[in-house]
Amino acid sequence: MAVGKGTCLGICLCILGLASGLGACAPGPTQLQPSLSPALTPASTPSPSATPASSWASLSACQWVDVYDPDFILTFDPVAGEMVEENQPAGICTVYRIGLSANAILLYDHVGRISQTLPYSLVDQRLSIDYGQPLGVLEYQPRP
Repeated sequence: MAVGKGTCLGICLCILGLASGLGACAPGPTQLQPSLSPALTPASTPSPSATPASSWASLSACQWVDVYDPDFILTFDPVAGEMVEENQPAGICTVYRIGLSANAILLYDHVGRISQTLPYSLVDQRLSIDYGQPLGVLEYQPRP
């Protein structure tokens, strides 16, 4: 039985969708395109060379605790390309789709466009993230 190109394409897309949903063929968080929206342009996604693997390794190596509020915890997941802000006593858990550049955390909106750029630095086991106004710069240290 002959299979048409449309059927083959549909089967391939289905297999890729299932595999990427399971994380089996995800090339990495910075190469993933959250959406195939026409509004997404190549200039709006970080290139693999702009996202140092060492930054992901450093940020995801531990949980980060706010220096002034020990209930506020920040974690990074390089496989999912996510940053999670959590404060269990306050009932807060926010998940952000992110990418990393050399000195900024790139937050993506629901269609895959960069919605916010948060400058950060990691010096002497101290993570500083500039959230802009009204929060300003928040500092985190590795969770003991």
